[in-house]
Amino acid sequence: MKKWLTSNKWKIVISSVAVLLPMLVGIIFWNELPDMMVTHWGADQVPDGMSGKGVAVFALPITMLILHLLCIFATTFDKRNRDQNRKVIDLCFWIMPILSLAVNGMMYATAFEQNLNMIALLPVLLGVLMTVIGNYMPKAKQNRTFGIKIDWTFGNEENWNKTHRFAGRLWVIGGLLMIATAFMPAKWMFAILLADVLVICLVPTVYSYSIYRSHKKRGIEYHDIPASKSEKVAIKITLIILAILLPALAIIMFTGDVTYDVTDSAIIVDASYSSAITANFDAIDSVEYRENLDFGARTWGFGSARLLVGTFQNEEFGTYTLYAYTCSDEAVVIKSGDKVLVISGKNEQETKALYNEINSKLK
Repeated sequence: MKKWLTSNKWKIVISSVAVLLPMLVGIIFWNELPDMMVTHWGADQVPDGMSGKGVAVFALPITMLILHLLCIFATTFDKRNRDQNRKVIDLCFWIMPILSLAVNGMMYATAFEQNLNMIALLPVLLGVLMTVIGNYMPKAKQNRTFGIKIDWTFGNEENWNKTHRFAGRLWVIGGLLMIATAFMPAKWMFAILLADVLVICLVPTVYSYSIYRSHKKRGIEYHDIPASKSEKVAIKITLIILAILLPALAIIMFTGDVTYDVTDSAIIVDASYSSAITANFDAIDSVEYRENLDFGARTWGFGSARLLVGTFQNEEFGTYTLYAYTCSDEAVVIKSGDKVLVISGKNEQETKALYNEINSKLK
C-alpha cells in the first residue's frame, strides 16, 4: 500500500487541492458573500436549507475532502487494484473534485444571485457522472471497490467481464436518459430518476446471476476470492458503523415530538433532539393562527421527515424561530418585539387548541 500511495502522491495532492478550490473562491470573495448562504434546495427549486458563511465556505469543502481521501484509501486497501486499469484508478481520483467544483459552484452562483435552474442541473450532473462511470466499467478488472461487486462476478472472471460490459452500456444509456429528464416537468423528472437508478443497479445483478446459472449448467466452476486482512478489517468497521448509524438515522428521521407547557405566565416549547425555549406572556405583542404558512429555509437547527426545529428565514418574518411538525399546514405565530416564534401541533385540531389556550392566558 505504501508503494502505491507513493507512486500516486501527486495525484492525491492535486486532486485534494481541486476539492478545496471552492474554499479559496469563498476567501477571495468573502466580503461580497451574504452572511447566510443557500446550501440546499427543495424539489420545487425553493431554497429550504441555509448555512452561515463560514460553514458554507469552509465546512462543505473540508467534508468533501474527507470523503475524497476515504475513497482513495479504500481503493488502496484492495490489493487487486495494484494492477487495475489506470483509467479506472484515475476516475476514483477525480470524481470528488468534480462534484466539489460543481456543487460549490452552484452554491456560489446562488449567493451572487445568479438565476440557475437547480432542479435541471441536478439530473445533468448525475447523468454526466453516470455516463462517465459507465464508459469506464468495461475497463475495470476484478476488485472490491469499483463495479458490480457480488459473489457471481467475484467467482468468475468471465462473469465479471460480461457483466461490466453490459452494465457499462446500461449506465451510459441511463446517464443519457437522466440528462434528458432535465427538460421534463418536475413531477415526471423525479419518478424517472428513481426508476432509472433502480434499473441500472438491479438489472446488472440479474444479468450476472443469469450468466452464473448458465455457467453452472455447463459445469463451469466458480471460485471464492477471499478478502485480505485489511479488507476484512475495513468491511467489519463499515458494517459496524452502518449497523449503528442506519437505525439511529431512521429513529431520528421518523420520531420525535414538540411539547408545549402553557403556564399562567409563559409558554415553554420543547422538542426532541433540541433545546427548550420560553415565551413570557407579558412580553408577547400578538398571537395569530395561520394557515398554509411558508416556513422558508432553515438556517440553523434540526429538520427531519417529522420535525422542523430551529432558526428559519422567510420573506415575511426574516429570521425567526420554528418548532413545528412537517405534516402540519397550520401554525401559531407569536410576535414579541422584533422576535417571531412559530409553533404547531401534529394536526389542525392540536394547533387550534394550542392557539386557543395561549389566547385564554393572555386575556
